[in-house]
Amino acid sequence: MRILLIDQAKKSFREQDTGRWHFIPTHLEARGHKVLHVTRGEWKKFLLHYHLFKPHIIITVGPVPGFLVALCKRMGLISCPLVHDWNDYWTEILGPKHGLAKIAFLEKYSIENSDFITTPSRYLASKCEAYGKKAHLILHGVELNLGLKPANLSGFSVLYIGGLKCELYIIGEPTKELQNIAQENENVHFLGRIPHARIGAYIRAADICVIANDQENLKMYEFAAAGKAVLAYKGRVSYFLTHMQTAYITEDLREGLVALMRNATLRRKLGKSIKDLRVYSWKEIGDKYLELLNKIIKRH
Repeated sequence: MRILLIDQAKKSFREQDTGRWHFIPTHLEARGHKVLHVTRGEWKKFLLHYHLFKPHIIITVGPVPGFLVALCKRMGLISCPLVHDWNDYWTEILGPKHGLAKIAFLEKYSIENSDFITTPSRYLASKCEAYGKKAHLILHGVELNLGLKPANLSGFSVLYIGGLKCELYIIGEPTKELQNIAQENENVHFLGRIPHARIGAYIRAADICVIANDQENLKMYEFAAAGKAVLAYKGRVSYFLTHMQTAYITEDLREGLVALMRNATLRRKLGKSIKDLRVYSWKEIGDKYLELLNKIIKRH
């Protein structure tokens, strides 16, 4: 099978080490299929790539690629099946910078004019229904090396969020706001970008792992696989997690952090319960995606 993938990435999936659209195409290639990845810098050459590569199917990710290819499909410029993976809350993420109305239009157009929709989010799957489209729910996978020795983190360790009497460890590039907070607090530690192969060591070392935004993101599944006490912002995570059963879910993260810090029994209970949830490997997710692609091509 020849698969043309066009998304928001600046680098090829082969140059990345994590993320949904690193793992899935990597797995598809391992299964013997050919994947041509059109990155952001190649968007203008999409039709040239299409005619030269002659894909059996196209997968788009993100509002701009989704709109571009869906428009070409509607104009009759492409004939193969078009799958759009609605994998993030693009209007919320890109809207403040590029205009809410514009991104919302691109996102909606991509959904309404693609042949098939996939998503890792139960919330987005339900939202698809409002657009009159059925979404195929294919969750995020997990590929963590939990056999690594826990990272050497001092004190009571909170991953991604802190304050109070604990040590806050932030993985990734800090915002200016966080940098300003760090200058006033000695318990804030910026670890920078950690290779994905090492992330498991830091998750294992944390006492509490935090989902600070209103998203069903990849980290949620990684925390579950590691069996960690999770503090989550009340919202879309409730499609997967349950308050006081598999996570501490609250609108007040500070209050939740205090409650978990003071209650080791609750932390152990939440960690044990969340680990019992069904979490898929990226290999399993790749196979699910491949199964769907095969069904689509056979029907086309």
